[in-house]
Amino acid sequence: MNELYASGTDGDLLVEEIFTGTTEGWYDEPGHGDHVSVEGIVAHGVYHPPCLTAKLPVVAPFTEVASTLPGTRPEALQRRIEDVSRAAVDALNLDTCGTHTEIRLDPGGTVTLIETGARSGGLLLTRQIDEVHSIDPIAMLVDEQLGREVGCPSRMLTTADRAAASVGVIPTNAAVIPWPTRSPRRPDLVNWARIVSPGTRVEEIKAFSMPVGEPVPSYDPSGGSRNWLGLFVVHAPDAHQLHRDCHAVLDNLEAELGRSLGQRG
Repeated sequence: MNELYASGTDGDLLVEEIFTGTTEGWYDEPGHGDHVSVEGIVAHGVYHPPCLTAKLPVVAPFTEVASTLPGTRPEALQRRIEDVSRAAVDALNLDTCGTHTEIRLDPGGTVTLIETGARSGGLLLTRQIDEVHSIDPIAMLVDEQLGREVGCPSRMLTTADRAAASVGVIPTNAAVIPWPTRSPRRPDLVNWARIVSPGTRVEEIKAFSMPVGEPVPSYDPSGGSRNWLGLFVVHAPDAHQLHRDCHAVLDNLEAELGRSLGQRG
């Protein structure tokens, strides 16, 4: 809103267009988002993208709920996304910084650039990269700034033997059906083993979560990430189990929370 009151902005116009992506031709199974992001750093003008981050479908209208690593698409498709990301970052003529590029998936294996910027990905993305690929983008950037030798990957890593996601739980399931109850938020009582597969672990990030015990609010479509009841890191042995369990968290947490509160009462 501050931009509306800045001097001289009444003479500026911004024309925007809403365009629709698709997972057709990209994923064989349902439940994937139609956009991805590519994380990276620029080291003295040379772009190094460590990996691609996949997404779960947004909750209408545009609330993001999960970012997953690693990507599950064939290498050729991931390389196509990498090439677009590289062209976008190179066009900015950056020196040394983190980068975050978002790309929409289109029909026929084509893509559309959503945004790119001289910043690392938000929330837990840098931690996920470290856990899945053993690459610490923050440490690499600091070492680069200090003139130390940095082993940046020359090309994007497309596979991994571990998987991790950041999941922002909101008061709807993955199909955008609102939670029917307004129970107190008590993730500390939840038996996660009844929700996720054996070998999957769920960790709450309290800095991004509502206070324990507060009533669950109604979903506000205009609220975006302010709807998050809690932010969780989901760790799994592979990307396919991770994808299933991220959906399981979104679809079953409300019922499990009610069951836990009932048993406690």
